[in-house]
Amino acid sequence: MFYVFILCLVVVLVAVLGDDYALVIDAGSTGSRSFVFKYELDESNVRIISSTKGVKVTPGLSSFVDGTQESIEDYLLPMFYAAVKIIPEDKHNTTVVYIKGTAGMRLLSRSDQSKLWKMTYNSLYNHDNIPFIINSNNFGTIDGYDEAYYAVLASNYIAGSIDGNLHVVENTRMVGALDMGGSSSQMIFHTYTKPGKKVTAKDFWMHSWLNYGVELVREKVFAHLIKEFKHTNKDIDAASPLVVPNPCGFINNEVEFDKVTLRGSGNGSECSRVIQTIVWPKGNCASSSPCPIDGVRHPPIDGDFYGMSVYFYAFDCIRHIGNARLASWPTPTIAELESAVNSFCSLRNHEANRAMQIKKHKYTRSDQLQYRCLEGVYLLNLLENGFGFNRNSRNITLALDVKGHEAEWTLGFALAEISLPIEQFIRENNPSLDVLDMEHQFHQVVASVGASLLRGLTSIATTLYRVHTSPVRFTHALFQNKYKSKYAELQEIIKNNQVKLDRLADLEEAHTELNSQVAALTDEKKELQRKSEDSESTKHQLQIALQAIEDEKARSKTAIAAAQAEMKNQVEKLENNIKICSDSKSSADATISELTNKLAVCEQGAVDSKGVQDALDRCNNDAAASQTLLKTCEESQISNGNLKNSLDKCTKDTLASQSSHAAAIIDVERKLLKLKDAHKEEIKKLESELKVCNEK
Repeated sequence: MFYVFILCLVVVLVAVLGDDYALVIDAGSTGSRSFVFKYELDESNVRIISSTKGVKVTPGLSSFVDGTQESIEDYLLPMFYAAVKIIPEDKHNTTVVYIKGTAGMRLLSRSDQSKLWKMTYNSLYNHDNIPFIINSNNFGTIDGYDEAYYAVLASNYIAGSIDGNLHVVENTRMVGALDMGGSSSQMIFHTYTKPGKKVTAKDFWMHSWLNYGVELVREKVFAHLIKEFKHTNKDIDAASPLVVPNPCGFINNEVEFDKVTLRGSGNGSECSRVIQTIVWPKGNCASSSPCPIDGVRHPPIDGDFYGMSVYFYAFDCIRHIGNARLASWPTPTIAELESAVNSFCSLRNHEANRAMQIKKHKYTRSDQLQYRCLEGVYLLNLLENGFGFNRNSRNITLALDVKGHEAEWTLGFALAEISLPIEQFIRENNPSLDVLDMEHQFHQVVASVGASLLRGLTSIATTLYRVHTSPVRFTHALFQNKYKSKYAELQEIIKNNQVKLDRLADLEEAHTELNSQVAALTDEKKELQRKSEDSESTKHQLQIALQAIEDEKARSKTAIAAAQAEMKNQVEKLENNIKICSDSKSSADATISELTNKLAVCEQGAVDSKGVQDALDRCNNDAAASQTLLKTCEESQISNGNLKNSLDKCTKDTLASQSSHAAAIIDVERKLLKLKDAHKEEIKKLESELKVCNEK
């Protein structure tokens, strides 16, 4: 009976409540965009989902990781103001809000993500100007595989290959999806689904390449151009402003990157070479086709694909602003796109800007135009070289808005993750029922209960809806007589489930916090390991430096010893010369003394005349000889004096040189000792830090 009651209640609530709404915000790397989704059920209980695009705000939510709660509130509110105008007022208090981050958030650490989501929730919860349902469980980061899965669901729903209940539509063929953002790129295509079953993620091959979005690739290209230019122009003046040619920019376009000016040359072929060097740095693209991106190979592609996001924005801008026309749009061949891209890149900067002012492109800001050439060349390389699409086939549809839907992953999220309030109520109170597969049982019950029961239940449900807008809360006064027992039973079930939900929310919050702590500890461990490696490297470098100092000290000692030996030889020679001079002076002094005595004897005249005459002759002879000897002695004295002066000067210079060398030796040894002590102290400090690191 309860089963019948629930099925009839579905009929009544669908008739009374009509459609439902959800607000989904895509928190991307470059900005956040809001989408309003409207849910209806057709006569076969199949969901029909339509979407309305809200507004976009910039920059990405991830840039607020160091911001305040107030700044996040100001950032998000414009999207809520727009949604209030789109969603009917009587649906505000049943509209659930979902905010999901993509690659920009994935680049943050887990702890930063957790902090940012908490600030986001706190900025919106109980806000006076937000009438929607705010639940922290609906805020979070999706991984690249989920993003790819949602993108392919959106593509197939737009193409009519699956219905709103995720069943494959008969006599249709599933399509693949290509998605490109600022920080990541995704590709996904269908492999197999069992007949009669819903499609699930395991039915697809998918991959998300983080760091291969257009903005991060652009930064890699610019850095490579600067590095390549410096390598081939080593003699450039470092003081002069650096201007580097940029083949991926319009002719004479100038972009500042890392304090360097990149000036466009508009060469699509050269731009393609640079991009291939970035995406396939080991040159592995030349030996295989398709070329694995980041080492990832995929099965052979087959069938049609939708190109979303930047695939559409970039190529649509190129066909709109450029000179080439793509008559087969939105299914051009890669060859046609290549011709259009090369023509677009060769524009002069003023030509491109003038065309932008005249024609304007609604999906390109004026500051984005200068990057569309690089984006177009990069996307062409991915399609042909990376994914292996035939350059002459038309199996890629560049899509933005198809059949009233914008081709975005958010539509796939709305299909796979959001349930109608009616469905959610049934699943919470009877999980064994699959509301979306109840069509057969529904019609059987309707036939059995008859029109009278249906009218009665309709009246009850209508009154219930007027009392309270939520379909899952019943007023006790309506059921206190006829449905008292069932009402009590439902109340108990709801109460128990609410307790479980509260516990689950607590567990999920604890689990999230635990994951954040684990991630933080992992990051800390990696940092400690890095510091340990740096310490080992520094220790090794210090040991090498100390050894070099020891070698230099040894060479200095050897040179000093050689200089000392040379000075010792010179001193010995000078001492010998001094001795020779001293001996010569003593001999001259003795000769002079002897002559002086002889002259004294001659002057006395105490001898006989003959003796006197003889003495006088001898004296005269001796006097002459004495004069000669005296002259010789005087000359010797002069020579000895000069020699002595030279010897004194030499001795003085030698002593000064010895003193200078000794002072230099002492100074060198003191500096070596000081440097060695400093290095020993640094090694001791590093060993202490390493010990603490190892203990941690």
